[in-house]
Amino acid sequence: MKMPYNAFTLKADDGTLRTISTPIGINVSTSIRDKFKKDTNVIEKIAVWDTSTTDTVITERIAKELSLEPVDTIMMNTVNNPREEANIYLVDIVLPNNVYSNKRVSGAK
Repeated sequence: MKMPYNAFTLKADDGTLRTISTPIGINVSTSIRDKFKKDTNVIEKIAVWDTSTTDTVITERIAKELSLEPVDTIMMNTVNNPREEANIYLVDIVLPNNVYSNKRVSGAK
């Protein structure tokens, strides 16, 4: 079965993107909202896209704003600490072209 292809394109006015950032919507994962009957709202944020990372990361401030509960923890490497424990959260992310993504994300301090 062929998976649907979803993407969006960004273009710089001068032809060079120095930083990739876009507006996104973020919310508690649909699976958690449905299971625990949580009534939450999408919050609007600006995402910075780091094309060399392997994970999606949100700040602990955003996790607190959404009242997220960690579902797990991992050890991850950061710029400041070679091994740091981080919380894992389940969220829904809405991308600029309204593509919806259910993601497992790490929390960063």
